[in-house]
Parts: sequence; structure tokens; C-alpha cells
Amino acid sequence: IQLLGGKPIVPAEWGKAFGPGTGAASRPDPAPSKQHLMEAFEKGNNLLGEMVKSAPAEKLAGPHGFKPVEKAIPTMADFMAHLMTTHAMSHL
Repeated sequence: IQLLGGKPIVPAEWGKAFGPGTGAASRPDPAPSKQHLMEAFEKGNNLLGEMVKSAPAEKLAGPHGFKPVEKAIPTMADFMAHLMTTHAMSHL
């Protein structure tokens, strides 16, 4: 969402707790409920889908800047497709 110019929809602490490279030691206590996490996931997916629909073609054709996947997923469009389809699978 932020890569397309949107504002975060979850607390900043969630990035530190659940972002790339984090683990169980970084989890907040108490952790957000499963319902809260699922609601945020659904809201984020819906918002991302709307943002992709209205994103300029030039933005989607350009790089996304997330180094760990830039070779396999080179463009913003590719990265958004990954986030909306296969990314969640990597956490199951």
C-alpha cells in the first residue's frame, strides 16, 4: 500500500513485530487476536486491489525497491500481483 503512495492501515509496531526478518521473539505481548489480524489482512488486500487498479502504468512498470525479491519479481506490477496472490502462502 505504501509502495503505491497509500498510508499504512496497521500500527507501525506491526512492521517491527511481523515484518521481514522477524521471529517469535519480536512478537508483541499480548499479540493481536486472530480476528484482528484477519480483518487487517482483508482490509489491506481490498485496498491494495483498488490502488493497483488506479495506479499509473508508469508506476506499475517501474521497480518496487524491495531488494530481497527484485531479481525474481522485477516490476511493481509483478510485486503487487505477488502480494495479492502468492505472498500469503509463504507464511502458512
